[in-house]
Amino acid sequence: MLFILLWLFLWALVIGPLLAVLHFFLSKETRKWFRCTFIFLFLSPFLLILILFPVALIFEPVSPDRGDIIGHYEIDRGQFPGPRADWQHQIYSFEIDDQSLVLRDQRTETIWTYPIEWFDADGYHWRFSDDEARHHMLREGPTIVRESFGHYYVFESSLYGNVFFRKKPWWRF
Repeated sequence: MLFILLWLFLWALVIGPLLAVLHFFLSKETRKWFRCTFIFLFLSPFLLILILFPVALIFEPVSPDRGDIIGHYEIDRGQFPGPRADWQHQIYSFEIDDQSLVLRDQRTETIWTYPIEWFDADGYHWRFSDDEARHHMLREGPTIVRESFGHYYVFESSLYGNVFFRKKPWWRF
């Protein structure tokens, strides 16, 4: 973005006046053509910024707050679709609240609860507050991946490799 602003500054201060002086020395027949070209070339950087600024805002990753993080998460079948993802989606899910992460295993009907602590001023980073042995899916802390319109978690499992969890929308409860 800084490069575009610098280019726009140089364009307005150097190239624009040079083109205006060149326009003065042209014959009357070529001035009309040159005037149209000059207006287009002079306005193109401004039009470029007007187009790129909203595009940059749309594709900028969101910064979730604690309210966006708290909720029910399921395996994201869209990352690696197939029977393995479908099976994991049916078996594993977890829920984050203010003090804990609750992991559910439907296969064994077991529920694990692990205390968490929030440690970032932004309010969306958390970590496990104890060093006890955890489920194979939660041995390492999570990696949050921010996207333009949301986020998802990546946990490294010793059995499955990377496991992707996405928050379940509230209207699907």
